[in-house]
Amino acid sequence: MFAWFARLAVPVAAVALFAMAPLARGDAVVYYTTGSFGAGPGFNTGTGSAVFVNGPAIPLSTPFAGTSTVTVDQPTNGQTSTLSYTYSGLQIVSLTDGQGTGSFGSFTVSSFDATGADVFNGINFTLNIFQFIPATGQGSLVGSVTGTLALKTTDLGGFGTVTSPSSRLVLAFTPNTVTIPSTSGVIYTIEPPSGSVDLSSTTPTTLTGTVAVPLPAPASAGFCILGGLASVGGLNYLRRYLGSPAAAV
Repeated sequence: MFAWFARLAVPVAAVALFAMAPLARGDAVVYYTTGSFGAGPGFNTGTGSAVFVNGPAIPLSTPFAGTSTVTVDQPTNGQTSTLSYTYSGLQIVSLTDGQGTGSFGSFTVSSFDATGADVFNGINFTLNIFQFIPATGQGSLVGSVTGTLALKTTDLGGFGTVTSPSSRLVLAFTPNTVTIPSTSGVIYTIEPPSGSVDLSSTTPTTLTGTVAVPLPAPASAGFCILGGLASVGGLNYLRRYLGSPAAAV
């Protein structure tokens, strides 16, 4: 049952030892994300309903993997629409001059509402970031979903019709920045500059953002160089051990 943990514990422990010194600004950040949906005060339960099926906060059965969904029938007509979030998986973001671009999971949509449109106003989404390197820590951001999701029918002009989701959903984070750890940690900014993203009808929408490490104080520069050299070896070991060099961004 804990075979995955044994596989993960060795490389993570090794990298953690390498990364005890401060991170150099030319190195990398390692993290993964989870997410969950909930009903905010703006969701009108009097005229509709929402069903939440959220994945584990800390995925155990499959490391770093999970999915959360919200299925909405608003206004109620028995025809529902679903918004799904897929966890990011383990991310290794390479830094240049202390900054890189990260991926924070993705969203997909589906709908059975062919006679109207389901309103998602008032649905909240919580993004959780679990950081391994340069220091362990956790942070969260809460976004709000607005807009509608429906099933549209397109006439192919004598060749029948085809149905597909029609999304006018927007996810907005306010604020859209979190620092892990909270003091002098890594700065994550989701969908800069506005913090909002349109959720596509046809393809998965990947949350993206910047990952930045503050400039070290001059007095610690020597330690940062040593830490950078050490953690480079640890990160390379992690990439080889997991067999996924493509995980580097």
